[in-house]
Parts: sequence; structure tokens; C-alpha cells
Amino acid sequence: HFRYVIEKADALLWVFKYDPLHLVTAKRRWASRPAVSCREYLVLFGQGNPAEIEDMFAIPCLHVKGADDRNGLRRLFDLLDATPAVRGPRILAVGFESAPELPGPCYCFTEAGEAQCWLEQNEPDAIILAGDLPKLVFVIGDIREKYPHVPIGVAGGGPEVLKAGADDVFFELSYEAVELLLTRAERTRHLKKEAEVDALTGVLSRKAGERELERMAVKNAGNLAVAVIDLDHFKQVNDTYGHQAGDEVLRTFGDYLRKNVRSSDLVFRYGGEEFVLVMQGTPLDGAVRACENLLERWKETDVILPDGRTIRISFSAGVAECNGAVKTAIAKADEALYKAKNEGRAKVCY
Repeated sequence: HFRYVIEKADALLWVFKYDPLHLVTAKRRWASRPAVSCREYLVLFGQGNPAEIEDMFAIPCLHVKGADDRNGLRRLFDLLDATPAVRGPRILAVGFESAPELPGPCYCFTEAGEAQCWLEQNEPDAIILAGDLPKLVFVIGDIREKYPHVPIGVAGGGPEVLKAGADDVFFELSYEAVELLLTRAERTRHLKKEAEVDALTGVLSRKAGERELERMAVKNAGNLAVAVIDLDHFKQVNDTYGHQAGDEVLRTFGDYLRKNVRSSDLVFRYGGEEFVLVMQGTPLDGAVRACENLLERWKETDVILPDGRTIRISFSAGVAECNGAVKTAIAKADEALYKAKNEGRAKVCY
């Protein structure tokens, strides 16, 4: 709910009361706070020194002494009124004392360890590293391994950083240089997206889907359900109506899945007429019900063949929980699928 609301906000206020123990805890958790694409401000409510808070968290801090502090509240409201709508790429800057002027919201950390905590919860659109960051080559290698498609720019680095995996070296860090890095990255992402989507069905390819499933399994350990779905009697469709008709069935089914699953779910083509559906935050019984609902609606869906005729076709599905071991979960879902096939098809088993 927080993420949904904050996506539509232009400013985020973090409100503190001065409590040394609380501030130490907040500082420790600060690096792993959720990423946002809007301006962030600190508000010290009550007694205390706002300059100390601002130095600690490295973002602007306003002071409101109490509910009757009209001047403090007026300054706060004036600041919010003057805050522009901020949208754009999220940029992680590491090794800088203060956030550089960049084309998008910037999350700035002086140390690589703090940035790694933030990266565990977020994926930026670009990463800018200071050329004098300790163990720079190792930091680049670690980031590149975890985020192979996020562009990395280094301010003031040498040829060795390019060998380590950086995409660009800035002799002078500027707004224009980072904008160029983002433009190239966007072009790369577009080409990558085209390569990752199955051309016939419009869902992700198996390679891209399995990679995303691995990532989801790490992030949502114990909170995933996997379904392997197979179209029933698909070979008969090819034999009776021809391979173009079979392609149209696959195309229609891929479109049906994309339009009838949640935006947080993952769908990819596993091979032939088999598809995998991954459901986040869904217990096993809920995943089974979701697949049963998909099946009932799909059985009532007309597939229009190239010659104008219409047919209907069912599917069978096997569902399993994913507790981190992706291959094990898919194997269990596959076993449940064969159970559904053996019990007459057009059903969901687990």
C-alpha cells in the first residue's frame, strides 16, 4: 500500500521526534528504506537541533516545534507548495559526500556498504560511482553480477573499471553525461525486452522467465506459488486444423493469460504448449482457486482460427508452493500437472 501511494506523491515527509536512541536505530535502517521517485524531507517535531538531523541523514530537515508552531508549519507548507512534481529515472550515487545534480531522483551514499543495503530492496535505473571509492573494481563486479542490465558510470575512473564491468567513465560528472548514459541504457533495455518476449504468445520467453522467477524466489522466499499449465489435446488442433491454427491458439492463450493475471504475477512460455504462472503473496489454496477461475473462463473463450472457424480448448494445471528452490517447485508443479492429465484433463491439481 505504501509503494502504491508513494508512486503518486510529489513529496515524502519523514517525521522525527528527538530521541537519540530512536535516531541511531533510524540511521541504521535508513539505507534500506523503500525507494521513491519524489522529493524527501525530514521534519523534526518538538525539541532538538534540525542541523544535527540533516547532517545525519543528508537530506533537508525542517523544524516544527509543536502543533501551535505557526511559523514552522508555514515554512513546511511553503516548501511543499514549491516542490515540483518530480519524476524520472532513479539514480544511485555512491562515494559522494552530497548528491550530485543528476537527471532524476538521486539516492546518495558515501559508503558502498550502505548502498548495498539499499540495493537489496531496490533496483535503480543507473548507478554512478566515485572514482576514488575504496575497492572500486570489486564493487563494480559485485553490482554487475546482481544487476547485469543496470548501467554503471564512474566519475574519474581508469580503463580498469571498464574491464570490471562499468559502462562509461566520466572525466567530468555532469547532468548531460549521465543523461547520455541513461539514453543508451534505455535503448539497450528496449532491445533486451524484445529479445526476452516470446514472439508468438507475447509472454516472457523461458530463459527470461526462469531468471525472473529466481529473482522473485530470493525476494519472496516462502511466499510464492508456481503453476505449470498445459493446453489439452493441442496436438489434435495441429493435426485437425493445421499449424497456423495451433499458432493462433497459442497466441490467443498468451494474450488471455496476460490480460487475466495480476500485474504482480509472472507468466512465461515454458515450451510448446506449456506455460508457467508465478503468483506472489499467494498461498497454495489461493493459487489453486486462481487457476481454477482462469480455467473456467478460458473454457468459455472462443479462439478464432485463420479460416474464420472458432474452437474452444481447455487446459490442465499443476500447482506447487515455492519455498526458495525454484527447480523443486517446478518439478512438483509438473507432477501435479501429470496428475491432472491422468485424471481426465481440464482440471487443476496440487
